[in-house]
Amino acid sequence: LFGQQLRWEVVQVQSSFATCLDGLGRHSEAEALHREALAGARQLFTEDHPFLAQACNDLAVSLMEQGEGAEARPLLDEAVAMFRRIFPGDHPIVSTALSNLAACLDLLGRSDLALPKHRDAVAMARRLGRDRLVSSTLNRLSTCLRYLDKHEEALEVLEEAVALASENVADAALLAILRGNLASCYRALHGPKEALPLYLQALEECERLFPPDHPMVAHALNGLAYCEEDAGELEAACEHYEKALDIARRTGLADRHVFASNLGYLWMHRRGE
Repeated sequence: LFGQQLRWEVVQVQSSFATCLDGLGRHSEAEALHREALAGARQLFTEDHPFLAQACNDLAVSLMEQGEGAEARPLLDEAVAMFRRIFPGDHPIVSTALSNLAACLDLLGRSDLALPKHRDAVAMARRLGRDRLVSSTLNRLSTCLRYLDKHEEALEVLEEAVALASENVADAALLAILRGNLASCYRALHGPKEALPLYLQALEECERLFPPDHPMVAHALNGLAYCEEDAGELEAACEHYEKALDIARRTGLADRHVFASNLGYLWMHRRGE
């Protein structure tokens, strides 16, 4: 009995530490701990248990952050099914896990399958009256809509999410993410020059909220550079691409090859002038 209690405590510490590492953008380190926590949870719980379902979900999210959607999907299928059995009806954990599964389908290029799951997650969050959960699930929904070229609906969804997040000071980090996505959607609808102020605002908020080497800062820099390039401001774009790529290389960010490709294309474009 004592040995089992000790294993349970170790698994909880592994899971908590892994979640902290994910929050710092250190997903490859977090992944190893999530795997250990999940293996321990499977030994401890032979039937449905909230911790086991959460361990499946957390490892999947860490994998998704590294672009590993194929491995993440069955873990999320398991997590959603288990959470539904444990918490029948509406529950914040079910809404969150369902949103994660939908985002995984987006990552795998199956936004057609993801869209109804995103809508279900948002509807559940609304019924629960959880504004932060509504904002985060709306953000995921907007991404799916943009993948499906439904930019006008995506903009409406993001504007609602920003309005909700703006009412709560504790949602500052979510608000920074939303502003970046809002800028991207606005650029698709109205052009790069009109969207530039939104990209700059998103970067400023990310730099204020996150450590200098955080993936969110890299993504905000890359988004701004992409918009600047589109607007013909090539020197500024080059500078911001380089900063984003530098962060991505130092932290092993899964999207670093995308940043490198963006910068390489810009260099070739400038040489061709």
